[in-house]
Amino acid sequence: MGKYQAYSTLQINIMQADINIVKADVNIGASFSRTQADVGKFYQDQSSYNLSAHPSIAYPVSKNQGFNGWTANLNLKAGIPATMSQDGTSESVMAQLAEAEMDTIIANDGVPASIAQISAFHVKVYTDNDLRSS
Repeated sequence: MGKYQAYSTLQINIMQADINIVKADVNIGASFSRTQADVGKFYQDQSSYNLSAHPSIAYPVSKNQGFNGWTANLNLKAGIPATMSQDGTSESVMAQLAEAEMDTIIANDGVPASIAQISAFHVKVYTDNDLRSS
């Protein structure tokens, strides 16, 4: 297996700052739109570095835009039990997925998350939030 290109220290610092803002949003109970914008900024910054295709897909999903965004968010909401807040749960999942991606990049010494890793942290976040398939 060859060596993969990693994000630079500056790029990692910028993405980590984005995630710190997302964490602050969650901690202070920021509005859904504010958290959504900040998660989008993380994926937008990550996408601009052109090391992974995933953030270019995750960005419109975080904004609920385009076919991928609408489909992913409708599927997410379909899996949220009626006893849970759809917006609150969606916001929490969105933030947790972005944080999990950043944690994976750090664990990979700056290399973007692989498809297997992205799948694994999605399953973990969905399971941790008691989401189910409909």
